[in-house]
Amino acid sequence: MAIRKLSTALVSSLTYSIPGAYLSGFGSAYATSIAIPTHQSGDVIVICARAGASGAVPAAASAGGTVPTWTSIVQTAASGFGIARAYYCVSTANNHTSGTWTNTSGMMVAVVRRAASSPIGGYSVATTTNIPWTAPGTTLTKATSTSVLLHFFGWGDSVNSTPANFSAAPQGYTQRFANRTSLVALELLTKNITDCAPAVTQTTPSTSVYGSQITIEVVAA
Repeated sequence: MAIRKLSTALVSSLTYSIPGAYLSGFGSAYATSIAIPTHQSGDVIVICARAGASGAVPAAASAGGTVPTWTSIVQTAASGFGIARAYYCVSTANNHTSGTWTNTSGMMVAVVRRAASSPIGGYSVATTTNIPWTAPGTTLTKATSTSVLLHFFGWGDSVNSTPANFSAAPQGYTQRFANRTSLVALELLTKNITDCAPAVTQTTPSTSVYGSQITIEVVAA
């Protein structure tokens, strides 16, 4: 009986690529700027910035050089140290920098690949002054499990002590980072299956805080 080998070309043509957008990088910083993870033209870069000690609204750096034009998505309600604001850009190069932002004590960044040219779908915000912290739900533009759903959490302790860290990710979510420094804690959750976008709650042992939560859908191409 003759044995036939499949050609390399045939095997290659059978390779399956999972559809939809995906998170390719993320990070956090307790500063007025943040390093943007590896990216390429067409990627969507989302930055969430928390207010500084003055309680003023965070503002993105102006475009110029390697700093892209940041477009505002949403801002939480004015609540002193709990204010947060989210911006995005569609990358046009592989060397973008955040620039220096004003009124900012903590920054979070997410890079999403294979997103739509108009990438921002559903989004919502919430602010809290006590536990638990709940990132609000939203209505997805594409409820087909192809979007990326970002839940940004940020909070600071109003009694000037180092805040406790977040609990583990709830079932069905992935905790991309959860860290803290004096006065500020930052966390990013992503939903594993994006066929819906309900509210998601996180807790810590602390009770006296200013919290801000922002939920953003990045729509797949």
